[in-house]
Amino acid sequence: MVKVSVLVPVYNSEDFLHDTINSILTQTFEDFELILLNDGSTDGSEKVIESFSDSRIKYYKNERNLGISATRNRLMEMATGEYWAVMDNDDISLPQRFEKQVAFLDRNLDVAIVGTWIELFNRRSVKGFAARVRKFITNLGLVWCHPSEVTLKETLKANSCMHPTMMIRASVIKENNIKYNPALTPSEDYDLVRQVLLTGFRVCNIREVLFK
Repeated sequence: MVKVSVLVPVYNSEDFLHDTINSILTQTFEDFELILLNDGSTDGSEKVIESFSDSRIKYYKNERNLGISATRNRLMEMATGEYWAVMDNDDISLPQRFEKQVAFLDRNLDVAIVGTWIELFNRRSVKGFAARVRKFITNLGLVWCHPSEVTLKETLKANSCMHPTMMIRASVIKENNIKYNPALTPSEDYDLVRQVLLTGFRVCNIREVLFK
C-alpha cells in the first residue's frame, strides 16, 4: 500500500493537464499513486496522459460521462493509500505540498482533512472586456488565506477549506461511509467537509501557499 493516493478527475483539460500531472510527479514526497479517471473527455486529454511514462500513474476511463461527484466517488473506491490527495485537472501543486501535508496528518491523528493556502492564476485565452479584467485580477498573485481551524459554522457559510488542496485521512471516510453527494454538485466539497466535521474529527489548513 502506498502512503498517498492522488485523485484526479479528468474532463476536457488538454490545455492544462500536462502541467497538472507534472506538478504531481515532481513532488518532494514520492510514495504515492496518481489515479487519473477520464470522465468521457472529447478533447486530447487522453493523449496528454499517455505521453507520460511513470509507474506511479494509474489511468482509467468511465464508460460514459458520470459527472464530477460520481467520478470523485469512483476515485475514492480505487484508492489504496492511507491518505488521499485531492487534485483538479487544471491546477498546480507546489513541490512540497505532499511532504508537508503528510507530516501534518502524521503528527495530528485527530485531523481528517488538511488543506493549504492557494495563489490564484489564470492561463486561459479569454475574450471580452469583463473576461480580461477577471484574468488580470487572478494573475495579480492574490492568495486565498483560509483559517487554520475549520468549523462547521464557517463551512455552512462559505468555502473554508479549498477542495483541491485537501489531503484526507482515508480511514475516516471509509469508517463513516462518507461520499460526495451528486445532488449537491457543484457544492459537493462543502458537504464533504460538513460530513467529516460531524464525525468529530478536525479539518485544518496549513498557513502556507502550497497550491496554485
